[in-house]
Amino acid sequence: LIDALGETKVVLLGHSLGAQISMVFAKKYPQRMQALLLLDPLVNEALSPKAIDMRRRVPCLTFFERLFRFTEAIGLKRTLKPYSLRQHDRKARAMIRAGGAALEAFLKEYSSPVVDLKHIHCAPYLRDLMEVARPSPSLSDLEIPVLVIASSAGTYTMPDLMAEWVERIPKGEVRAVKCYHWPMTECPQEVSRVIVEWIKKTL
Repeated sequence: LIDALGETKVVLLGHSLGAQISMVFAKKYPQRMQALLLLDPLVNEALSPKAIDMRRRVPCLTFFERLFRFTEAIGLKRTLKPYSLRQHDRKARAMIRAGGAALEAFLKEYSSPVVDLKHIHCAPYLRDLMEVARPSPSLSDLEIPVLVIASSAGTYTMPDLMAEWVERIPKGEVRAVKCYHWPMTECPQEVSRVIVEWIKKTL
């Protein structure tokens, strides 16, 4: 895609699993990178107790991912109902604005495998979880500007540990935003402001 656009270097941004992918890309192709932005990356050194507990289940996930991959290969595959991500996003933002019990319901729904599996087949879903749990690469030798936008709530990462991890990145900076783990749904205006201000200052 970068080649097709005629670009030589890019600013790459990723959230959660997307942040893992972005870090791997930056390490593999540093010559193609102008800057890196990470939204609540699940880095090993900053995981919350909840995330650490989830990572302990990876061997079990591996077994079931292979099992479902086999069953899907022989034609045993569910038919998923039509799903509107836009409609779901509107619902989520309304729940966040309402706060209280609605916010708690949002957190439960967005963290629920049962809900997720209504919209995605089992094997790719388990593969996503396994990839999120893959050890994150070190960025201590990355010589490009890196901005980490961290969650303030400590749902999957701890803000203080994240700040310590960012300190080991040569050109790393960290900003905390008030959210749980879904900043582009919970506080998109704040995230956009932080990104634009940082890019103007840094690049």
